[in-house]
Amino acid sequence: MRLWRRRDTGQVLELTPAARPPVELACLAFAFGLAAALVVSGVDLPFGPLAVLLPLAAAIALAWVVGRLRGERSVEVIDGLDGRELRYRRGRDAERVVLAELSSVSREPEGEPPVLTLTDLRGATVAVPLGVWTDELRLLDEVDSAATAAGASGVAGLPVDVRRPGWVVPARIALAAVAFASAVVLVGGIPDEEPVERVTPERIAASAGSTQSPFAGSLPCTVYVVPLDRASQEHANEISRRLAMGLPVQPCAVSSSLALDTRALDLERGQLDASALTGGLRDLFVAEHGERTSTVVGVTEHDLYSSASPEDRFAFGFSLRDDEHRRGFSVISTARMGSGDDLARRLQTMAVRYVGLGYFGLELGRERASALYETIRSRSDLDRMSPQLGDPPLTESELRQARARFLAGT
Repeated sequence: MRLWRRRDTGQVLELTPAARPPVELACLAFAFGLAAALVVSGVDLPFGPLAVLLPLAAAIALAWVVGRLRGERSVEVIDGLDGRELRYRRGRDAERVVLAELSSVSREPEGEPPVLTLTDLRGATVAVPLGVWTDELRLLDEVDSAATAAGASGVAGLPVDVRRPGWVVPARIALAAVAFASAVVLVGGIPDEEPVERVTPERIAASAGSTQSPFAGSLPCTVYVVPLDRASQEHANEISRRLAMGLPVQPCAVSSSLALDTRALDLERGQLDASALTGGLRDLFVAEHGERTSTVVGVTEHDLYSSASPEDRFAFGFSLRDDEHRRGFSVISTARMGSGDDLARRLQTMAVRYVGLGYFGLELGRERASALYETIRSRSDLDRMSPQLGDPPLTESELRQARARFLAGT
């Protein structure tokens, strides 16, 4: 595939096959189809909305490679060092004759397709198939003019009708339809992420809670929901209420929000390290309640990443399971969860996920509708999940049995 073409001027004439296989369209359909399949399967493409440019770049590169491997053909009339030349290119190979030194022009009509053979005084020969090229009449006129001027024998004759395979047009239409449909799926599947405010020491201080000991004086609960900043107090209360309605647990929202430690802040990324926050939350709980077999869920408005997976752009949350004491610790960020009912549903899904892991001892799986689905890399991933443990969801009896097995270590 040529990524550029010289202009057709009085000095330069370039002809390409009139009926070419739709290589570029095939590469475009393949690249966009593959990208759309990845998005539908839940893969989070990099660069957000700009990810649509990835298959376009891949299609251009693939078409170039295929063009080099196939060896595309062209006929050129150019001004060379020895005068005007005709060159017949097939991939990297090129045959040439000097038109001012033509000695003979012959045409083999019985060939399929017919072949125009040119020979110059130096003994160079070029055999050009006819019925192939765009604007073939201009090529033949150029050859006839050069043959007359050079006194060569023979004439180029009239152009031959281009032979166009019947499958080319339907193939172009089908490939264009596939590329367009895939692009629509791709654009629809890429989340239009809202800008997220960077976390700074000033932001942490402005929203810091009132205590460094959120568990001091707290009542015995099976699940503690801890606001990690003042703005998350309402979210903690709502999570506690929803967990009590949907699962066989006794949750409680800690009334005093935590004053976050800025040591969990990565200044370069502008995010809090979720794994560091979770470890700090665990230490605070152990200092107050020792080996109590409860699960803790922290909630923050600040954006998170995990130092355990620094290649990920962000994290909705992070969890640690203490199998020795049959409990779990986790943090959830609402920074990328939107607002309103969507935020409430997404937050509930993440809370149910971490209670399932840390309190009931369940494992991640491949059930797309379950809160325990193994991979969450985008908001669209989270939206495919539901605040339920399993698909179909485990019953209350099954969850109690799971908790009993977890406590027994079986």
